[in-house]
Amino acid sequence: MFIFGGYDGRDGNYFNDLYYFNFDEQRWSQMPSVVEDRPEARTDHIMVLHSSSIYIFGGYNGSSRFNDLCGYDIHAQRWSRLQAVGAVPSRRFGHSGVVHSETNRLIVFGGWDGRDTLNDLYEYSFVTNEWRKMETTGNSPPHRYRHTAVIFGDNMFVFGGVDKTHSRFNDLQRLDLVTNTWSEVCTTGSIPSSRTFHRAVVVDSKMYLLGGYDGTDRLQDLYSIDIGALTPPSLLDICADYVRTNLDAVLETTTFKGVPMDIIDHVIFKRDLEGRLRGKCKLCRPGRCCVYRMQKMESCPQDKQDPTRSNHFGCVCGHSTFHHEVVEESKLYGKKPVGSTSTKVLMLCGSIYKRLFDSTSSTSSTSSLLSSPRSRYSDESSNNEKECLA
Repeated sequence: MFIFGGYDGRDGNYFNDLYYFNFDEQRWSQMPSVVEDRPEARTDHIMVLHSSSIYIFGGYNGSSRFNDLCGYDIHAQRWSRLQAVGAVPSRRFGHSGVVHSETNRLIVFGGWDGRDTLNDLYEYSFVTNEWRKMETTGNSPPHRYRHTAVIFGDNMFVFGGVDKTHSRFNDLQRLDLVTNTWSEVCTTGSIPSSRTFHRAVVVDSKMYLLGGYDGTDRLQDLYSIDIGALTPPSLLDICADYVRTNLDAVLETTTFKGVPMDIIDHVIFKRDLEGRLRGKCKLCRPGRCCVYRMQKMESCPQDKQDPTRSNHFGCVCGHSTFHHEVVEESKLYGKKPVGSTSTKVLMLCGSIYKRLFDSTSSTSSTSSLLSSPRSRYSDESSNNEKECLA
């Protein structure tokens, strides 16, 4: 898990530090970077992960709002300020942002610009480094900020938020990212109260909503809603799973003899719905990675080549809740192996919510190691909220 920036409320401090939390080791680490390259301290920004980089956009530092886009390369451990072209969004904070991986786009919605709450929509292309204002159809949601947005498939879902009159929302809005059409989702059951400062995440086909502020009380309730039909695995996925777990034997069969490895890589070793890397681990060359559920934890071969990397990642090629195995290239290509034999390694970057929702529902305190970040939060009584009243 990565966190950047924030506001401590009591002392009026804004931050521009970047921390990484290793769930397996219960350990905080501050990510190294050149001080001069860091973005300005801020809160109420957005932070997303795309490929091997973290991106932040917008935010507020108590006196100024931002509309800069900055990236942090996890591998190189370096910040850069992206000089994007096109229709750059206005300065804002309290907006939302999601990544549509299939089209390599960052989608930004809403926020507060210092005069009004917003309901405009922008997209940024990671490929062309260009901003574009999106034209939509349907009934656009009311202006808002400090809401949440999640993505599931080709749809972005927006919940909650507040406008400049302090009217809070508990509606669920959907944007079809193929047709750019807005629609309000008709929901039933125990509907969450209107709120801001809540958090939302998608696990499988469910959107989970936690906490927030309803104008009077800080909340700690948890809600879920199914935002997509949970379909059974396809025949392709069933076959691919069998091949992954029986790779050596399968490659010796007549069915797979002569099949180019590029095809096997694409069909068998691919990212799943939660972005887990099932294979093709570039940092663990010269092998390929097959994800297995394992108990034993050993160090990544990369640690031996770069000891400083182990303080932050272990292996920067996958996620934090599984192990993978480096399969010798000789087994896949019939070549003479170069480097280490098969080694179990811990994956320390990626999906953290899988760990949270696979755990029991009981609450327990966690004692983390090394330096943890200072306390920080956003508060409706802070300067950020007072600015909205002006």
